[in-house]
Amino acid sequence: MRLVSFGCSLSRQGCDNIEYPNYYDENFPDTHTGVIRTLSRLSNLEYVNYSLSSASAEIIINRFNQYMINDYKKDDVIIWQMTSYERKSYELRIKKSLNKKFIKSEIGIDIDNFLKADYYVHNDCWDDDYYSVSLLSHNSNVDKVFYPDYLGYKSTHYRHEKNLINTLAAQKTIKLLGNKLLVWFGWEGALYDYNKKYEDILKKENITYIPERYLEWAISNNLPQLDSVHPCPFKAAPIYAEKVLYPELKRIIEAT
Repeated sequence: MRLVSFGCSLSRQGCDNIEYPNYYDENFPDTHTGVIRTLSRLSNLEYVNYSLSSASAEIIINRFNQYMINDYKKDDVIIWQMTSYERKSYELRIKKSLNKKFIKSEIGIDIDNFLKADYYVHNDCWDDDYYSVSLLSHNSNVDKVFYPDYLGYKSTHYRHEKNLINTLAAQKTIKLLGNKLLVWFGWEGALYDYNKKYEDILKKENITYIPERYLEWAISNNLPQLDSVHPCPFKAAPIYAEKVLYPELKRIIEAT
């Protein structure tokens, strides 16, 4: 049995992820850090973290698909953190046969430095001859491809609902497969006007979720913050994980 996590920076900070699987265990072996790492310690389960800083619901779905194709196990316990349903991003595909120096000079992507602050590189799930490269929300090139000058501003409201539908479909699939699932929310405004509607659907589908939002809970309990949107992964995350998430996770794990 493993804990498998999906989320954004709130699930990534203080925890290893699939790109860097050993950083915190090697550098902070006796320090309690991060929400997911703390849950792993408390439950005595290995964790596999697909969370990525700056990830949107759309990117989380992409990483969930990667997990289902390559890594899914029938006894995995899934921890799914709800984050912004839309962040500007762009995915492109690059042929592996292209010279790496050419890719770096012409496209600005260093294939060997596969995870940077503004993009990440992974093998294409569909075609082994390609890399998939995702430009993240704070990449300087995203605006150029996301809102080209000739289009002007274009509403992406339809993508918001699509991303929530895809998220719900993935979570319901987990339940139907028989895996244990716990859903939690990074902050109150993560789903904007869809917060209550999504909670109502989770209740209807009998999907276990945590109503206490991480950011607001940390602030209300006077826990240290890194900035206005990130509780401290060293001094706030372990407390939220232990006090709020773990009791429900323990109940789920022990349920027959």
